Amino acid sequence: MARKSDVDVVALGRGIRERRLALDLSLSDLERRSGVASSYVSKLERGLSPRPGAERLEAIAVALGVPSWRDLVLMGQTAAMIGTAEDREQLRAIAAHTADGSELTDSELRIANKVADLVMERLLKERAERLAREGSEG
Repeated sequence: MARKSDVDVVALGRGIRERRLALDLSLSDLERRSGVASSYVSKLERGLSPRPGAERLEAIAVALGVPSWRDLVLMGQTAAMIGTAEDREQLRAIAAHTADGSELTDSELRIANKVADLVMERLLKERAERLAREGSEG
């Protein structure tokens, strides 16, 4: 079982949902592919399963074409950093397009770069804020 302290369940759930939607899969479709009950996946997607089992998470990752459930956490964390629904929808379209190994079009590459820039900007801002807090406390 994945340890609770090791798993950001909200990001995990968001990552599962983002990837599932990018592949245009229903909860039932994912259940058929992974063998994991759709009710359990629904709870995961809503961040309501505090101690998800590693075996189930790996089955979901495989069914979604992701190397590891940890990648789903990263996907969820990234999705949370993207500001607009339009950006998330564009990323879903890119993920769906590339799910079969296709290369990115120029337009998709521009969108992906925009998102990467937004994520990096947010991470740098958070780091600067943390350093400023630590400096004022010390």
